[in-house]
Amino acid sequence: MGHLSHRIMPRLGKAFFLFCLAAVALAQESSIPTPQAPGANLAQMAHITLTITQKTKLKTYLALTLEQQTLGLSNIKDEQFSRQEAMLFVYSEVGPRRFWMKQTFFDLDILFLDEQGKITAMALGMEAHPGADPRFIPTTPAYKAQYVLETKAGIFAWRVGQELLTTPQRKFLAKKLVP
Repeated sequence: MGHLSHRIMPRLGKAFFLFCLAAVALAQESSIPTPQAPGANLAQMAHITLTITQKTKLKTYLALTLEQQTLGLSNIKDEQFSRQEAMLFVYSEVGPRRFWMKQTFFDLDILFLDEQGKITAMALGMEAHPGADPRFIPTTPAYKAQYVLETKAGIFAWRVGQELLTTPQRKFLAKKLVP
């Protein structure tokens, strides 16, 4: 029996290996869709226009709910979000805000604004993290802010103290948060 097993086992090992290769190839060709994590539905979000300069205006989506704020720009592909768009996270009061780049597909400038709509801190050029190693998700420090603005990185030379929200815009946003 020992002599026979030396002849059969290598053949069985090869057959098993080939079977596994065929199963993997078949699975890769399968038409079973890969589930995609949902991103924000930008088309259904409220938005305002932020005027940065006379020539620079940003269509700014409003993240007003916890769900919208949790999703943010996650799973939004580069081609789905132009350089003339932004997302504004609106909170009812000033508090510590910390952002991470989980499932982002383009670099971001993240601006932290006070209750007057002025930039108090910036995290510029935050690197995209399209789902690679979860241990290394870029994260901002925690900054006190009532509003946080995300734009594609490098679209404008932002500066601390720069006012981005006018008084009428802040009043409008405050009404949007009322349940």
